[in-house]
Amino acid sequence: SEILTWPWGGRIAELLIGPERTWEPANDAQARYWMTRYPTAALLPMMGFVKLVRSQELEAIQRPILVIYSPNDQVINPDRVEEAYERFGSPIKKLVAIDDPQDPSNHVLAGRILSPDDTPKIEQIILDFVASLE
Repeated sequence: SEILTWPWGGRIAELLIGPERTWEPANDAQARYWMTRYPTAALLPMMGFVKLVRSQELEAIQRPILVIYSPNDQVINPDRVEEAYERFGSPIKKLVAIDDPQDPSNHVLAGRILSPDDTPKIEQIILDFVASLE
């Protein structure tokens, strides 16, 4: 994914991936509501944003922060999540690892399409965090 931020990254990505990125949906609902095919060029602005966020001074952020992630995520690099969490300057922060989400890619942690059984657990984590701020 870092290739996308390099000079000529878009062209290199097209050579490696092709002009389009496609993937198989996990179920009928995902096929209906998610985009399973898009131009490789659509990845460029997303990675540009990721690069921008990575360069920010996270240490200056002093607001409460709750980070919920899966250490087994196959879409993003979970090590980067942990590294970013450590950089946040907030005195009130919580990192919650969800080890076994329903989503086959371990990326979508809640929601009726990929992780319906996990949604109540995630909801409670959020509610407990917000309640701890009062």
